[in-house]
Amino acid sequence: HLVDWEENEDWGDQSITPVPTNVIGDRVLVVDNEVTGEEFGYALASGDFVGDSSLDLVVGAPGANSDDGAVYIYEGGDDPFDVATPAITITGSTGADMRFGFALCVGDFNDDGDDDLAIGAPEYDTTNRYGAVFIFNDGDFDGEDESHANVKLYGEDNGDKPGEMFGSTLVAGDFDGSADEDDLVVGAPYNYALVSGKLGSVYMYRNPTTSDVAADDDHTKTDTEYEGGEFGFSFTVGDFDNSFSVSNLIAVGVPGYDSGDGRVDFIYWYETNEIFVDIKSIDGSGSFGYSLATGNFDGADYDDILIGAPTTNTNDGAAVILYDGNYDGGYDEVFYNFGSGESLGISVAAGDFSDVDGGGVDDAAIGAPGANKVYVFNGSHADMDDEANRTFTGASGSELGTSLHIALIDGNTTSEGPDLIVGAPGKSSDDGEARVYENYEEFVIPEFSTLVVPLTTGGLLAMIFYVRRRRK
Repeated sequence: HLVDWEENEDWGDQSITPVPTNVIGDRVLVVDNEVTGEEFGYALASGDFVGDSSLDLVVGAPGANSDDGAVYIYEGGDDPFDVATPAITITGSTGADMRFGFALCVGDFNDDGDDDLAIGAPEYDTTNRYGAVFIFNDGDFDGEDESHANVKLYGEDNGDKPGEMFGSTLVAGDFDGSADEDDLVVGAPYNYALVSGKLGSVYMYRNPTTSDVAADDDHTKTDTEYEGGEFGFSFTVGDFDNSFSVSNLIAVGVPGYDSGDGRVDFIYWYETNEIFVDIKSIDGSGSFGYSLATGNFDGADYDDILIGAPTTNTNDGAAVILYDGNYDGGYDEVFYNFGSGESLGISVAAGDFSDVDGGGVDDAAIGAPGANKVYVFNGSHADMDDEANRTFTGASGSELGTSLHIALIDGNTTSEGPDLIVGAPGKSSDDGEARVYENYEEFVIPEFSTLVVPLTTGGLLAMIFYVRRRRK
């Protein structure tokens, strides 16, 4: 267990000097669907859904159409990429109030070589809010709603677990060791909310291809240790610990643990007995584990983990990095004391999008939506937590930094690295927007005037999970 950073006298001055370099290029585009409350940019992902072998940008808007929700896919591959209107639009059914698009995840679940899109709708079912996940295969789903999903997964609706928020968080990967199709892990952080106070559960679906599947306890891990822990609030995956021969460890955020101090659990799927197995846990403070990302910040052999703790010091926020399985001797990097009420650590991301070091190591991006900011720290140097190398600032009230994603969207393979995509779902009275930073130039995805309501992530660069204004 690690010490509470607010009581660690060995740190010295951990204040950060942010560098105000909000670089705006001449290619500034704006996404604003002109639908108040849509929360465009709440969730972000990328995959090839248009079929041109380039990554497309996926944007969740769970507040669309009075919380029915919507997901928009913008075709990537061009420089600058075409973001005038979405190539694909998927919506939650009218009147369903399910928050469709709250979480997004990309994987190849049916082993056909094409990307599939999993969409979380954690308030599915207007009575019990047990939640659902909808998987769309092969990209041919423009103009559809959730009823046309190829695979439908539902939270437990057995009477004692209403409001579990199944589908709040998602992560894909090869957890069963098959080396073929991806598996899907789904978080339900409010499970048992009315019985034992939001214990939280995590569900495993091996290559989910069968539709209308209800969650069951046989492939589930529920945190029974602490009421209100919200186990399953966030995920990331990596080869974190050289003490174990498990390459796909799942890190699970438990930010409500111990009255909101927080914890991160490391588990894996044990195929022989088909159960989740605990490896270890680390405690922190300030909703420790609210957000998680995997990266390699020091150039060593094993993955590092970036952990957000946004309620530290009365919502000033903080984040830490732990290197190479160093989970018992303190934090290797601490990002702290940026500003009052910034909620630093609501979101975190990792990727080599600056390459200023030339060594191919990852940089850390940390969202602070309370200040409408994102801070970027270059990896591979001593004391990377001393000073932010870049600070991006959004409009007042935009909540820039609520979500983060890293992917090469614009198709410019000659650039120094992938793009940093930042969600600002509070922009313009919660209309929302998403900003794309390519080598620290900014695109803001453009307006289109009407919301169409129809009748009806292979190698992991960084897994970023983002949670904002969760309903309780």
